[in-house]
Amino acid sequence: MGGFRWLALVLVIPAWAQMPTCSVPTWSACDLAFDLEAGENPATVQLHGEFRSAKRTLLLQAFRDGDRRFVLRFAPTEPGEWAYRLTSNIKRLDGQLGKATATASDSPGFVRVANVHHFAYEGTGKQHLWMATAIEDFVKIPRADFDRVLEQRSAEKFTHLRVTIPAGGDLV
Repeated sequence: MGGFRWLALVLVIPAWAQMPTCSVPTWSACDLAFDLEAGENPATVQLHGEFRSAKRTLLLQAFRDGDRRFVLRFAPTEPGEWAYRLTSNIKRLDGQLGKATATASDSPGFVRVANVHHFAYEGTGKQHLWMATAIEDFVKIPRADFDRVLEQRSAEKFTHLRVTIPAGGDLV
């Protein structure tokens, strides 16, 4: 039995070593990138990651980032080791294993709906007051002006900004 365990460990280590890893604070984004190889058609790629901690499982779908790259954007909700397993129609990725490590942070977590009328932070359960204001033509505002508006709105106790982007894809 001991020999079998050793063999299983030897077979699993290369799979873990080849997959992207990351270490981030809880509630922070971790991007795991996967580049396509020759002959793999980006238009037909399906790639999902199942992330497991000791307490939680999250299923995430990869998004396309450029011509031949797909990204799984994972934000751990608790500190510790997170193992992930890929599911894909690309044979070389399907069933592969990887890991991510989350360290403790001071972040209160993501804002979630607490009930019909209130919001709360997922990590702490503390109530969140949603106070929003709008910024028109967001992409046309010079950075210094945006920073000034952001500082002013923050001093006015706004917690969220709603921005508009010009229609038609004119982002420059």
